[in-house]
Amino acid sequence: MGGLAKIAALLTAGGGISAVATPIAISSQNYNEKFKFTDINGKKETVTLECAPKEGKYAYPKIDLQKKTIRCDYSESPDAYVTHLRSLFGTGVNTLNCTNNKDSQTDKSCHVKSFKVKEDGSLTFEY
Repeated sequence: MGGLAKIAALLTAGGGISAVATPIAISSQNYNEKFKFTDINGKKETVTLECAPKEGKYAYPKIDLQKKTIRCDYSESPDAYVTHLRSLFGTGVNTLNCTNNKDSQTDKSCHVKSFKVKEDGSLTFEY
């Protein structure tokens, strides 16, 4: 089959030149609604913090080191999560020591004994 015939066959099979590409529209700006945490010093179990979507907000896990809890929080800034982590881990003392799995900010392995999901969906952790 000649080159021109191959192109014509592909155009016909693919809907032809008149086919219109429809862009995918995202109805809201909800990002990072699920966050995984795996304990390294215990049973190596993974728990998931699931944050309810909020229109135009970025969900992120807010960590309270004193209460040893992680709960959903929201921000209009996509950088809120990284900013929060930097504020916690800046000193490296009495902090939740975690590393990213597969270079993902939403999947972390942490040096804790365990994570547990509470009734309200938030997480607790034990060193």
